[in-house]
Parts: sequence; C-alpha cells; structure tokens
Amino acid sequence: MVYARDTEAGELTFGVSGFLLRDALVMFDHQTDSLWSQFIGEAIDGPSQGTTLQLLPSRITSWSDWRSEYPQGTAMDKAGMGRFPAQSFVFDTEAAEFVGEQTAEGISSHDLVLGVIAGSVHVAFLMKELAPQRVLNVEIGGVPVVATADDGLYTGAVYKRTLDGEVLTFGSAADGFMVDAQTGSQWDVRIGAAVSGSHAGSSLERLPARQSFWFAWKAYNPGTRLR
Repeated sequence: MVYARDTEAGELTFGVSGFLLRDALVMFDHQTDSLWSQFIGEAIDGPSQGTTLQLLPSRITSWSDWRSEYPQGTAMDKAGMGRFPAQSFVFDTEAAEFVGEQTAEGISSHDLVLGVIAGSVHVAFLMKELAPQRVLNVEIGGVPVVATADDGLYTGAVYKRTLDGEVLTFGSAADGFMVDAQTGSQWDVRIGAAVSGSHAGSSLERLPARQSFWFAWKAYNPGTRLR
C-alpha cells in the first residue's frame, strides 16, 4: 500500500513500531508518536487516533516496464533489503497452498487477492482466477466496475466502467490490454487509459484497491465477498 503523508496536522514521517495488529505491521509517526495500522492507513492510538491517510493508487510492476513507461522515474535503493525471488509464494499458487492453511472459503489463507470497497460493500478478487481471465465486468455496491489483471506480473487494478455517462463493457485483448465492446477502443489495463480508438486519450477512474494475502484482507474486512 502507498499512502499520502499529508494530514491536517501537517506532513508526517513514519517508522516501524515493532507491533502487529491482526498480523499486519503497525507504524508510528515521528511528529505525534501516534500508532498507525499499515493495512488500513488509520491512526489507532495517540493524538492522531481516528485520522486516516489517503490511499494512493499503486501497482506491482517490473523495473523494465517502469523504465519504459516513465524514463525519468526513480527507485528506492534499500541496499538489498526486502528483496525476494520472483518465484516466491507471492506469485506461486502451489507454494501458497503449501505455506497457508485451508479456509472456510475453500482457498489458502495465503492466496493473493485484490480487495476493493465501494460504499459499504467489500469484495476480494482471487488473483489466481482473475489473472488468467485478465478482465472481469461486475457491479460492486451498484457501481459498474472492471477488475483487471496483468497475467505476466500477477498484479491487478479496479476501475469504474462509466465514462461520460455511458457504462462500458470490456473484454480481454493482447496481454496488458482490454477492448470495450461499445467502440472497440483499446485500453491499457495497467493505467486504465485508452490508447487507440474513439476513446483514445480518455481514462477510467481508478478505485482504491489493496493487493494482499486473503488472511490479511479477511481480518480487516470480515464481511467481504469473494469473487
């Protein structure tokens, strides 16, 4: 997750508290010494309690793709910390079954999901099913949305399907792209922007979504629906 650090109390800087909440990291801010849930971006104790950070759209990508899209983009150098093999259980569904526990929903606790909230409705898309489909048109809380996935990178995003008052329906095209049935315009699933056709130059509104393990999403969203 990526959050904006600007709050009504000013710009905050964060560190790791050493605590966990529902198996997720708890941060602290240096300015007020409040404790914050990393998973939901909310202050859970201290002077800032009840304040929520703005969740910013983000995605998992490769360095080569990032450099291709944003030649002037930068990367954080963590001196080798936090790196893991590309074939770790984050991307390997068989490994997720091995390290996780079977849940009541019939999936592994460590299966990767793409979680989104629309109004009071909480939905999680199972990545091992969404990735091969690449595109899924659904409604969440009465809002027409399209859930997308890049099969090669195993990363997803959720966009509103309404553009200029018209609800679009999408289908999968070449890897990394989708096509709307109304005009045949081609859209980049990674950024929700039309790259060709009559909608070229238009962009879909992206909904805040969290990509996480099922056990973590379920812990913070107990009434969630699994798609």
